[in-house]
Amino acid sequence: MMAIYFSLPFTDLSPYQLSLLAFLCWNLWKARNEWIFRGISMNPIEVWNGAEQKAAEFSKISSLPPEWIASSFALPFSWTPPPEGTTKVNCDASFLNSSKEACIAVVIRDSLGNIIGGASKAVFIASASVAEALVCRLGVITALRYGCSKIIIESNNRGVITRLSSGSFSN
Repeated sequence: MMAIYFSLPFTDLSPYQLSLLAFLCWNLWKARNEWIFRGISMNPIEVWNGAEQKAAEFSKISSLPPEWIASSFALPFSWTPPPEGTTKVNCDASFLNSSKEACIAVVIRDSLGNIIGGASKAVFIASASVAEALVCRLGVITALRYGCSKIIIESNNRGVITRLSSGSFSN
């Protein structure tokens, strides 16, 4: 049997040990959630091996020159603020077809880019399109709860935005 002892505040840990600890905590959290929410028991050795694998991968990536990482993983970011007196509701959804699970989230910002509020939710839903429509609904409800009256809905799902803009909701 193997034991690992850590002393707080973890100042004596190497970067690899610290990342291993972080990934172990993450994998334990995921295993706990699988047990509580799905009744699926995870093998402790698989939890440990998964943490070791992730820590090793993280260590390998961390040893790359910074310019490689930045050029490989940087995504272009552009966000246009709404006009003054208007709030923008950014909506996004992710959908797992095999389980019909979706995570939906909204962020509400003012014309200066300040975050006013947001919301997220896990739902069981029929399709990705339904999840995208549901997140837009969550965005409107959340904006109203924060007292926003003039809003712009922004989503990466052109079909849902087109239907919402035209009032056409048929297939």
